[in-house]
Amino acid sequence: MFDMKQQFLLIVIMTGSIIYGSYAQIRLPRVYSNMGLEYDNVFLVRDEAKIYNVDLPADHTLAQMLGNPVGNERGIIFDFQDSTLEGTLYYGLIHYDDSKHPLPVYFRINSPIVRGKSQIIISDVLSGRYDMIGWEKSGEGTIGYRVIDNEGNMVYDGRVAFKGTGPFEIGITVTEGPFVNILTEEGATITFKTNTEMVATVMVDGRSFVDQQATTEHAIEITGLSSDTEYEYHLQTGGIEQKYAFRTAPVPGSRTPFTFAYASDSRSGQGGGERDIYGVNSYVMKKIMAATVMHGARFLQFTGDLINGYL
Repeated sequence: MFDMKQQFLLIVIMTGSIIYGSYAQIRLPRVYSNMGLEYDNVFLVRDEAKIYNVDLPADHTLAQMLGNPVGNERGIIFDFQDSTLEGTLYYGLIHYDDSKHPLPVYFRINSPIVRGKSQIIISDVLSGRYDMIGWEKSGEGTIGYRVIDNEGNMVYDGRVAFKGTGPFEIGITVTEGPFVNILTEEGATITFKTNTEMVATVMVDGRSFVDQQATTEHAIEITGLSSDTEYEYHLQTGGIEQKYAFRTAPVPGSRTPFTFAYASDSRSGQGGGERDIYGVNSYVMKKIMAATVMHGARFLQFTGDLINGYL
């Protein structure tokens, strides 16, 4: 009998610890001695049997939750392509130059989701004194949105960039990431997704690292850096620039002291909302990550039980 904890661990390893799928070739860390690859499909060995990853059917897909946004005279129309979806769309502007970890500032006004469709009003609601990012002057901005179903469950957090001051158009949007992967003593690989095919650029230490071809799934390798050094990187996608940082690893064998964080068992808690997102206590996980950053930890080791239940 295959329990859900093991199944979820396999999915996490595939999507979090490595560059996975269409981003780039799968690379399994050697520490996972009971895992392997077969025709680019990851499997787990248990009782001498190979257990392969399976995509289970879902009520909503990531493609649907991107909302197929279209600009109009007043804002953005969403179509989640699910006539059974009823709920609420919360939204707010994201200021990428105002904090180290930019997040949407959700506005007091929200929009109903009726038969899978909703609308964000930009011109009348997020303008004037509520224009915290200066989109009325620059003619561009990014909005974060949260999809809540009619039972109060949090379904999806997304982003959408826009251009214009009315009518509005959808801009190039980083819909997923960026993530720092395969961190070494001399570089890293920055991965992210965009809503349209394009050639993106990552600027590090005065140098440009560029996609080899236009794509929506980007994996840009950064090389030639110094070990154990913090670098700021700028993500350029033709729209709003994003700035973050990473620190390269020490030289192997250098025995440089470092701090790491450890956590486990963050299943859902009481209170609803972010404390129970499909069995995950997202509220606590955010606090754990904030504490990890505050204490200067180089990495977080999480050993499991992120979800509820067993199969």
